[in-house]
Amino acid sequence: MVVDIPKDIQTASIDFDTSSTLNINAYRERVQSIVNNRLSDEDCARFFDYLKTSSRPLIYSGGGTMLQMRAQELRKFSARLQFL
Repeated sequence: MVVDIPKDIQTASIDFDTSSTLNINAYRERVQSIVNNRLSDEDCARFFDYLKTSSRPLIYSGGGTMLQMRAQELRKFSARLQFL
């Protein structure tokens, strides 16, 4: 799944009342479910085996990779998996 948020929305300025609290129970529950369901070492190994043996592997990396100066790390990761 890809969720693309238009640039004008991403960069919009809004007024936010920082004295109020935002109760986001569904978000907290989702984060907790992710924390509680970590992949086992076996599942991780299986994932990377699938990735390495894929005939056309793809790493879909967003603009944050460049903004955070992480392009070199992504290249190293790709090389380690022999994608390059």
